[in-house]
Amino acid sequence: MGLLLLVPLLLLPGSYGLPFYNGFYYSNSANDQNLGNGHGKDLLNGVKLVVETPEETLFTYQGASVILPCRYRYEPALVSPRRVRIKWWKLSENGAPEKDVLVAIGLRHRSFGDYQGRVHLRQDKEHDVSLEIQDLRLEDYGRYGCEVIDGLEDESGLVELELRAESQERGGNGQEVWSFLTSPPTGATSSTSTRASRSVQSRVRWWPPLSSSSGPGRRAWTGATR
Repeated sequence: MGLLLLVPLLLLPGSYGLPFYNGFYYSNSANDQNLGNGHGKDLLNGVKLVVETPEETLFTYQGASVILPCRYRYEPALVSPRRVRIKWWKLSENGAPEKDVLVAIGLRHRSFGDYQGRVHLRQDKEHDVSLEIQDLRLEDYGRYGCEVIDGLEDESGLVELELRAESQERGGNGQEVWSFLTSPPTGATSSTSTRASRSVQSRVRWWPPLSSSSGPGRRAWTGATR
């Protein structure tokens, strides 16, 4: 008899049951009276998790360091911080499998494979989970995913990283040689790879020539090919 009475009570307006997830939001009930947005207002539709990453492609240099921006927020903002799990991974490219890069919970984190010792989360500001990659390698270029997991809800964004090329030259045997910067612009040096390296070419975007204001020791980019 007690069970029969409990079911109708859970269905009454204003009654409270277990938390539920509707595919987009968290909520403790259909009319949640427990969460606030910091201004004393009650929430009616729960809290939405939003992950922000840049839409534009990031360009950098072999051997340099780069920060892949990623931030998250709640709509409306929460009064108390929540414990979330962060995951960064590199998306598959040209048939290669996806690669786990880093996972973190709070101040604890773990990196994987060739990224060990070269990656860490910035976490300089609240809700900042940007990834810093040091000593960039040719195989580091591609698309990266940033995922924020809060309980049953998770949201993710993508960051695209590409190689910035310095110039196109002719080698002594007439082959086209591609020159890549291996350190940041100040005092930059270069390494080369022949046209036979198709995997490298696929990661390079060639842009119109740079102006003379691009700095000493920098040559203009030429042509456009993939």
